[in-house]
Amino acid sequence: MVPEDFGTRLRTLRELRGLSTRELSRELEGVISQSGISRMENGAKQPTVSDLLALSWVFGVSLNELTDEIPLSKRAQWAARSSKEIDISEVKSDLMPYLELRNTLDEVLDA
Repeated sequence: MVPEDFGTRLRTLRELRGLSTRELSRELEGVISQSGISRMENGAKQPTVSDLLALSWVFGVSLNELTDEIPLSKRAQWAARSSKEIDISEVKSDLMPYLELRNTLDEVLDA
């Protein structure tokens, strides 16, 4: 369920947001302790399902970004370098439902 490089992904996401393990634990409202985060990053602890959900929520990424063998961000980079012509209108129509869902979720959570 969790890829071998999970710890590296977790550390990268944390560092990209400029958070220490202590700050991330605070953002997670104690769902994962500072030492738990450190142990996950070092491969000494496997995340639980609730850990994964909390991390995806705090980082604003899908569970797939944390658990897929090849994360979506890497697949998107590969697609961007592809020599195949891309129909922008097709991509736009494929992404629109996800953007609408994100906007709806943001509205509900802000209410």
